[in-house]
Amino acid sequence: MMKNFTNTTRIWSLFALIFTASMMLSASCDPQDAITTIKLNKSSVVLPNGTTYELFATVTATDPANGIITWKSSNTAIATVDSEGKVTTKASSGTTVITATTADGKEAKCDVNVLTKSSFSIYNPTRNSNALSTEEIASSFTYRMNSNWSKADGIVWTASSNIVRLTTTKNSAGDFLTTVNIDDINNYGTITLKAEYTYSDNTKVSSSITLKILSLRFYCISTDSWHFGGSTPTLASNSYGYWDFNIAAYPNTTPTYAATWTASGNEGILSVHDSNKRARLSLYGWGFAAVQISANNIALSSGQTINMYFSVR
Repeated sequence: MMKNFTNTTRIWSLFALIFTASMMLSASCDPQDAITTIKLNKSSVVLPNGTTYELFATVTATDPANGIITWKSSNTAIATVDSEGKVTTKASSGTTVITATTADGKEAKCDVNVLTKSSFSIYNPTRNSNALSTEEIASSFTYRMNSNWSKADGIVWTASSNIVRLTTTKNSAGDFLTTVNIDDINNYGTITLKAEYTYSDNTKVSSSITLKILSLRFYCISTDSWHFGGSTPTLASNSYGYWDFNIAAYPNTTPTYAATWTASGNEGILSVHDSNKRARLSLYGWGFAAVQISANNIALSSGQTINMYFSVR
């Protein structure tokens, strides 16, 4: 009787062992344990041409075999990636997507934007060309970066003097525009306008131009006096019965800028001299009402066109 009991116990023990193994096998095949997650250290980067950058993947996998990663670039003409996640950029600007894939098909992606250092230059939209090394402006004027850089976020613009104020906006086409604001018409001088960008690999690129901030005014040669646009000075009659004017950048009295000159009213006659750089208002009589003198289409080296007028009494 004891023997049979022992055999029965052994049978039940064997059954329990089989049942436990079956449950463990079932648990090991649970779909939840097969899930693999993968994440990259960067979802997007901006890199210069001809450089390398390391991407790192973090993988969570129950099965070690799923932790094996395959790396791929969608555009090898822009950048390649090796089996360790090292990205190598090529000579051209452009975009590519780096994809890291686990053995069970899970993916993580990083957008790579390659922007060449050589194309980083300040652009003048008014002239539709790169800005000159030195440009003149006499009122608020807008610049942007050249080529693909115009849409790059994170470019830092600075001016070497507070006689101007910089503001940056984004237009409907996605271009970042930086405006050099001249809030005070009395301000003038030479400043440096600089744009600088820091890539994802912490290298920097910069571009700068010289800006001549002009305080353009009417200079009355006959009375040695300056007059702002929009002003209404009273000028004393002189023995010749006329006044000579030119447009000059204060405090330089040299008649540098040509203009299209006109005068309103019938109290005098306006004549133009020195290749449109000087105008003479001759009087019909000694007493006359106000005459508005306009100087339009004053062209500056930036491509900016200035129109000015003032009234004399």
